[in-house]
Amino acid sequence: MNKKIILIITAVIIVGGSVYFYLTQTNNNDIYIHDAVFYKKESSWGPCPNPEGGCFLNTYVYASGKVVLESKTTEEKQLSKDVVNNIIKEIRDSGIMDKDCDAPLVLDLWITYTIDLDDRVKKIRFPGCEDEMGKIDQLIRIATGRTDI
Repeated sequence: MNKKIILIITAVIIVGGSVYFYLTQTNNNDIYIHDAVFYKKESSWGPCPNPEGGCFLNTYVYASGKVVLESKTTEEKQLSKDVVNNIIKEIRDSGIMDKDCDAPLVLDLWITYTIDLDDRVKKIRFPGCEDEMGKIDQLIRIATGRTDI
């Protein structure tokens, strides 16, 4: 009788622990491992028509969904987990981390993208991989409501 009770209690603990573990884990597409910047876009343009208004915009997207937009002022936005996962999916699906994104220099628009994902870092200078970066920027524009990203 005691063996049956011990066996039942053990089974309940194992099943309960397994259910708890399953419910608290994230799947492979979830990115809440740490709150690091995984997408950075540093842009500036010239000649600058209004230096007091700022002729640059830096965009930082964090794994938590926080977006920091730096120009003459700094603004923060929050993306949903789904939007962050869609951005990461777009980066992965585009294959951009393995593409050659070299391109001729544009003299009046300077953009440097830095993608830090899956233990790899990729720097891209505009107009390199323009189509792929445009799709990623579009996801961020839609989610933040900003047209200047």
